[in-house]
Amino acid sequence: MEIALRLEGADVLGHLTASQLQLYLETVHRRHLHVMEQEQFRQLQREEEARLRREQDAEFQETLAADQRREAEQREALERERLERERVESEKHQAQEMKERTLDEARALVAVAGEPAPGTTGTARLRLTLPTGARIDRRFRSTDKVETVRAFLILHFHEQDIDISNFELSSNFPRRTFRDSSQTLQEAGLVPQAVIMIQDLDA
Repeated sequence: MEIALRLEGADVLGHLTASQLQLYLETVHRRHLHVMEQEQFRQLQREEEARLRREQDAEFQETLAADQRREAEQREALERERLERERVESEKHQAQEMKERTLDEARALVAVAGEPAPGTTGTARLRLTLPTGARIDRRFRSTDKVETVRAFLILHFHEQDIDISNFELSSNFPRRTFRDSSQTLQEAGLVPQAVIMIQDLDA
């Protein structure tokens, strides 16, 4: 029947009975049904593959973004650590420089003043009592200033490896604190002799 349709053209359709036409259409439908099913399967397969590629691409982008964030965080952490190390080193360097300047100034003050010999007129005999209870007896000139006593103590702490850098001088009888470093010992009432307490302000 199909051969006849091909040879005689569409005119043949007009001479087919309804049952013959139905049979022909069913035959054509069955013949192409498998092809259509295969094409539908391939289309579904292509769509599934495209979906999987999109999911894989999305997962890859998420993983890549997460890796980039971690790398950025690690770089930031390393940078913070570097800056912190530099800050600490800078502070240590500045503190060391300040300590050296303080020691140099103290050496200069003590070298200029010197310790007067026993029996020298205008001498102040001071007993310096440390926070530990240890005592230092030392003679100064009555014209020496309070800063000279502080300079002497700064050098003593450094030489004896005593960890005191921020300290205050005071007396108990009468109760006074010597904050004015420009005062002479005479002006501060420490002549001819006095007991001075050293208070560690960082203790």
